[in-house]
Amino acid sequence: MMRVLVVPPSGPCEVKELENSLDELQQLVGGYIETVAPMELRDRPHIRMIVNEDFLNSDLPFNLFASYLYGYGSYLNPILGTAVFAYQGWVNGEPDLVSLPDDDLIYLRSLFSRSFPLLS
Repeated sequence: MMRVLVVPPSGPCEVKELENSLDELQQLVGGYIETVAPMELRDRPHIRMIVNEDFLNSDLPFNLFASYLYGYGSYLNPILGTAVFAYQGWVNGEPDLVSLPDDDLIYLRSLFSRSFPLLS
C-alpha cells in the first residue's frame, strides 16, 4: 500500500491509500502517467508529482496548485487534471514511488490551504 495526496483541479485535496499499481495511478490522473519533480519543492527533493502525460491533447481542467508547485510560469507547461503526490523511495533495491512520510504530507496540505502568487 502507498499513501499519497490527491489534488484535483478544484475542491479539496485528499489522502488516499493505493495499491501502488499503474492502473490505479492512471485512473486517478485520467490517462498515461508522467512523474515529475516539482521545482517549488526543491527543499524536499524526494517528493514526486504524478500527472497526466498527454495533458496537452486533452480537455482536462487547469490545476492551479499543481502548476504552481511544478514551476509553471517560468518556462514549464501547466499541469492539467488531477495530480498525485508521492515519495521517491526504494522497493527491493530499485527506485520506486512509495508513501509520503507524515512530515511531507503535513507540509503539502499546509501549502494547499494557502493562496498562491498566480492568483495575484
